[in-house]
Amino acid sequence: MLKVLILTIAFTSVICTGSYEAIDVDEYFSEQRNDEIYAAARLKLDQTIPQDFQFLKVESIERQIVAGFNYKFFVSFKNEQSIHLYVVRIYQDLQNNLQVYEPELINQKEYL
Repeated sequence: MLKVLILTIAFTSVICTGSYEAIDVDEYFSEQRNDEIYAAARLKLDQTIPQDFQFLKVESIERQIVAGFNYKFFVSFKNEQSIHLYVVRIYQDLQNNLQVYEPELINQKEYL
């Protein structure tokens, strides 16, 4: 009985702490159901990124399956002097509610 309990706890822990998997950006955007998720990410980015920066591209997308989905969007923006890479995290629960977290600047490259 104790072995079953330990195995159950270990299995549950593995399921709940799954790692992020990379998603092909083109494949992600080809699925119409993802529009709402990306739109929420862009809205949060547009509210946060300085006005003198322009959208450059979505560099990559990662997804983690838990009790819902965790997404990470890595998005680059540029201005005349630099390129900034931001990550914005989104949690989508099983009822399709979205929780969008503040974007984080994770890298910046200055032009010479």
